[in-house]
Parts: sequence; C-alpha cells; structure tokens
Amino acid sequence: MTLRRYHDFVILTDDPEIGPGGKLAAFTVRIFQSPAGEGERKERVPIPDYASLSRQRRRLADRRLDLAEQIAFGRQLAGLLLPPYARQLFRRSLSELGHGEGLRIRLRLLRRLAHLPWEYMHLQEEGEEPAASDFVTLDPRISMVRHEAIAIPPERIPPGDVRRVLIAMAAPEPHDRYEPLDSLPVEQQKITAALSKVRGLDVRCLPDYGSAVEWETIPGARLDQVQANIQGLEHVDVFHFSGHGDFVTEMGPLFGEHEGIGYIILADQDNRAVQVPGDRLVELLREHGIRLVTLGACETGERDIFHAWSS
Repeated sequence: MTLRRYHDFVILTDDPEIGPGGKLAAFTVRIFQSPAGEGERKERVPIPDYASLSRQRRRLADRRLDLAEQIAFGRQLAGLLLPPYARQLFRRSLSELGHGEGLRIRLRLLRRLAHLPWEYMHLQEEGEEPAASDFVTLDPRISMVRHEAIAIPPERIPPGDVRRVLIAMAAPEPHDRYEPLDSLPVEQQKITAALSKVRGLDVRCLPDYGSAVEWETIPGARLDQVQANIQGLEHVDVFHFSGHGDFVTEMGPLFGEHEGIGYIILADQDNRAVQVPGDRLVELLREHGIRLVTLGACETGERDIFHAWSS
C-alpha cells in the first residue's frame, strides 16, 4: 500500500476588523508555509456581507443549495481565503508536486471564520466551465485540516508491534428520524480490506457485518460494547465511527448565531437510537489514550464561532 507524502500549505488568518453590529468586516491572509515559499506579505480581505455568508452556510447545512449555488458559494469562499498572492503560491505549490505527493492545507482560522465551510472552496481553471470536480477537497492530491493552535505538546506515542483500530457503526431506529444507511456493510468491507494491506494493524468491528446477507437484522454498535472493547484491549490507537450524528442548538450570545451540543448516535439492545454527547465520547476516548478519531456522520463537525470546543 503506497502512502502519499504530504507537504504543508499553512493559511493563517489574522487582524480582524469588526464592523457595525459586531460583524466581521475584514481580515488578513498570510501563507505561513508552503512548498513554493512563505508568503511574506499579508493580504487584507474585505467581507462585504458577513451576514450573507452565514445565511449561505446555513442553507448549505440544510441541503438547500443546488450544485450551481454550491459552486458560486465555493468560489466566494475561495476568493476570501485565497486572495491573489496566496492563490499564486497555491497554484505553484500544486504544480511542484511530484509523483505520490500531496498538499495538506492547514487552516489556522480566526474564531469568527471557523464556522464557514472552507472545505467547499471552488477553484476553476481560466477559460473552463465550472465543474463539481473543481471543489478543492475533491482533488485527490489535496487534504484539508483545521489547525487548532494548542500550547500543550502532544504526548509521545510509545513504540509497539501492533496498532489497534476499533470501528463502530450504527444506523438505529426510528428510521423516520435516522434513515437506514445501506452503505455501512460495504464501507466496512472496504475499510478492512484497505487496512489488511498495512502490517501491524489489529482491526475490530462493532458490529462485524462480515458476509452477512441480511445485515439489516444486525443491531448497531452500543455504547457499552464500545466501552468494553476499549477497556478490554491492551490499548486502542484509532477509533472510527460511521453512522448518524446530531447537533442540538440554542441561541448564542449574538443574534443569529447558535451554540449547542454535538452527539453521535449509537444503538441500544433493541437497536433504538441512543444519543451519546460529544463530551462523553471525548472522556471515554481520552481516558484510554486513543490517538486518532474519525467521525463519519452528519453534524460531527458542527461548532459555533464563540466556543471553539463546543462540538
């Protein structure tokens, strides 16, 4: 299995200018690091209508933007985060990639920018018609991460012969609220097939769909099962969840903004939905030293712009 080697492209936003009504009116962009060199200059980026960006973000989250509207919104986002000089460095960095190399975009964002879906940035080539494939994160060479500046350094990972991966999946009832996810067994098979090519991995699945034909009768992962597997193994390094997520909101400190609690949806013994709060999940995973968590579910990236760790 060939792993892609990524080069960092760090985008730093700073110097917020607050306009009427407490809305963000402008900020600066600087390329802190890139394969094509660091961007010594700061580019000031005005935001003509911050409220419109927030409205479009909500419409996107509610799946009320068609493809053409998504592309238009994506181009607007790209114009904000990749102004001319930054875009030039980005293009040069892509052109300098060799075989098997990729570009990892690290976003170091102001809190008032963190709620926008920068993953939908859309960049089309000059003279070409806009296409869905021009969304930045659909380029297989590009990875995008949100870089939180944390003063505490990460703990060193002790050496070991085995790295353990725990995969939990669930699509419980009621299905009028949480639709069936027919893709889960196939997704599990593809993940385990890919990981089987990596030496030194011990992979466990909850539930194990295996070659089951009537997989719909297999209950989803339960919280007590997840907890028992994490506590029963010598250690777990990676936790992956696929299923449903939810985010329960309430009004935030400013009009039009929100805050709330994020959940993943596991199952009970009757395969009925159980909401597991994000802080409960964090407590369980952190207590046992899990190093990497992937959450493949709606709303799991939801956060408000005033409490960066709310989700």
